[in-house]
Formats: sequence, structure tokens, C-alpha cells
Amino acid sequence: MKVEGVVVRGCGAASRRDYGAATMLYGIDVHRGTLNIKCARGWSGRLCPPIPMVLGGRLHDSWKGRLADVDVVVLRGFMHVAEVLAPVSLRRTFGFKDGDAVSIDIVSYKPDAELAAKQLGGVYAVP
Repeated sequence: MKVEGVVVRGCGAASRRDYGAATMLYGIDVHRGTLNIKCARGWSGRLCPPIPMVLGGRLHDSWKGRLADVDVVVLRGFMHVAEVLAPVSLRRTFGFKDGDAVSIDIVSYKPDAELAAKQLGGVYAVP
């Protein structure tokens, strides 16, 4: 399964977020900011079940992925835009510019149910 699209500029809001939930659930120490990808075909029916994650007080669908040799977390954004969290600046690491094509492999992943419940503030059943 893949998330495919082109790099687009974000509004900078992600640089002010606390990414502790991504570190807790996925074990990725997240670099400030995200890579935004405008998805070519939208989201419906294309990915395995998402893992719910709370960031900035909002619930997001998330998936673990790989971009080349980098582990990433993909968040479902608005208007077919995916936000990609990574331990490095993906723009700098891969030289991405707005309009560049990107393909991220989504990998099967089940978080620890106790950690997932803790970051959601309640009970979580691993899909």
C-alpha cells in the first residue's frame, strides 16, 4: 500500500505541535515540521486501518510508513493532503521541492495497546 502525490507547501502550523504521541506510538523522534503531500487519488479504501493519534488536542488517523530508508508517520490531513512526520527534515534530506512526486510505502504496524490508550486518554482496541 502506498500514499502517492506531490509535495506542497504547508502553513507552518505543524512546526508548533508537540509530537510526543508519535514518539510514544511509533518510536520515532519527530523532527519539527512535516512534509505535506497532495494525494493524487484521495484516501478512501486505499490503506490498512488507521491508528488513532491525538496531536494538538485533535484526533488524527495515522499510519506507519517508509520513505526510502526513513521510518515515517503519515497523518490524514484536509483536502487530500497527507502530513508526513519523520526524524529528519524530508525536504532537506531528499531535496524535495514543491511539485516533486513522492511515494511512501505504508507498512503493517500494531502499536502497544497500553501506550495507545494512554495517549488517547482511555481504552484502545488494536485493530
